[in-house]
Amino acid sequence: MSRISAASSRRDFLRSTLAPGFLLALTPFKSSAVSMIASKAASLPLYFTEITGLGPELPTATIIERFTPLHPELELPTDRMPNRKSAAIKTALQNAFHESGLPWKEHYEVAFSYQHFGVPDQSRELAELVRYSEAAMSYLKSRYTGLFTPKIQWQLLPEHYPVENDRFAGYVGRFTYHLVKAYVSNIHMDEPAPYLAHAQPIERAINYIQGGKQETPSAGTIFLVPGISSMMAPFSELIHLSFHASAQAQIAELSKTMDAGAARQHVRNVTESLVESLSYSIAESFMHDIEHTEKLPTIKYMADNLAAKFSYMPQITRTIKARGVQSVINEVQDDMTDFIAQFDHG
Repeated sequence: MSRISAASSRRDFLRSTLAPGFLLALTPFKSSAVSMIASKAASLPLYFTEITGLGPELPTATIIERFTPLHPELELPTDRMPNRKSAAIKTALQNAFHESGLPWKEHYEVAFSYQHFGVPDQSRELAELVRYSEAAMSYLKSRYTGLFTPKIQWQLLPEHYPVENDRFAGYVGRFTYHLVKAYVSNIHMDEPAPYLAHAQPIERAINYIQGGKQETPSAGTIFLVPGISSMMAPFSELIHLSFHASAQAQIAELSKTMDAGAARQHVRNVTESLVESLSYSIAESFMHDIEHTEKLPTIKYMADNLAAKFSYMPQITRTIKARGVQSVINEVQDDMTDFIAQFDHG
């Protein structure tokens, strides 16, 4: 589950970029234009949990040409790329220029961008996930107060054209692909310059948030894929909208006294711990409501895996169990920093 904005990235997109073999997979390119909450289990089937949301490896050109961009290309700061990787990518880009018969000039600067693509699908399982997401959103709005819950129309991902990012929208598709591009940022040519690109499948929801750097988000695009994680994903992605602004403010504040990368990592840990703890507890309650208690062990398994990644999650989860979801939401909305501080000292 990835949440991203023009100013920051919730997930570490370099995790896949820097995986072994990434440089070998870089492909040279010549640039071109490129509801109601169900009350009975039978009325809300969960077959979408029985198929995987991880797509097959495909040529990068196929992904760019055939699938749907979920958001514009976004800058990937060069300071997040280790020097040895940057040097190797620069060499590969130089080779792409030479193979195209173009000179490489010493003043050229290499920049990076990333983008996510979704795979449209009209299957029964994905239609069920649309209905589940609608029901999850209705449940969240009807049971809890103090959360930012904009009106979102959930739908199957459209084909072949970029989704609209100027409003709040929820899409469901078959797979997610993560594209990273390396290009020359300070070049002036009549013809488009060569670039390198690599795309790979990721089993992850995407949440592209606009605005919200210091205030409530102004728009957001949520994209979900099938699999067991999508029992929690609608809650997680919707809840994150409420804490995105405060997280960005905390990063800005902490960056005044510590390394910006360390500030981002700390706030990511805190925010993820909080959002996933709330999502876990709410998803458990929702499963009771829709009479799918057989899914509770699976949800706990997912929560345990998340807790291994986000260090505050076990303590926050215990606090939610003791005080209740609404009480914790109230405390966090009053002052997230104070809420987290109790765990720093305990």
